[in-house]
Amino acid sequence: MENKKNKKPFYKKWWVWILAIIILAGLGQGTGDKKKAQKTATQQEQKKEDAKRDAEKKAKKEKEKKAKEEAEKKPKKEDNEATLITTAQGVVKKNLKAPSTAKFPWSFKEYNIQESKSENKDMIIYTVTGYVDAENSFSAKIRNNFIVKMECTKDLSKYRVLDVNITE
Repeated sequence: MENKKNKKPFYKKWWVWILAIIILAGLGQGTGDKKKAQKTATQQEQKKEDAKRDAEKKAKKEKEKKAKEEAEKKPKKEDNEATLITTAQGVVKKNLKAPSTAKFPWSFKEYNIQESKSENKDMIIYTVTGYVDAENSFSAKIRNNFIVKMECTKDLSKYRVLDVNITE
């Protein structure tokens, strides 16, 4: 009976406490790994979102760049039309009997410009059609239709008149 009384309860033994500390430390380590895994997962998600945002920004910039290029091309076309029309007007004026009386339409919509290929690869043939109100040799104001065919460089810096046809 004395043996039973001298026996310590299990929670008072030193090896029980060491075992408990080891178990608790192991559990603490396990949750730390989970936290690290969660951190890594959130970091990976963040990187994916950042990459997605960067790709969207890049696509948006490219879209804006294309839109800007399109916008730059449009005025250039209008400038080319203006150059061709004024050149054709000058050629027609030189061929009229009373060039000082020539009145051309203000709107570019009144003119028709056709483009065709030239035998010379650096040149383009343009055909400009329109009308002019001018006096004839009897001083009567009449409307004349004209067709001017000219060969121009691609940047319209140089041109050569191929044909001028003015009809009454």
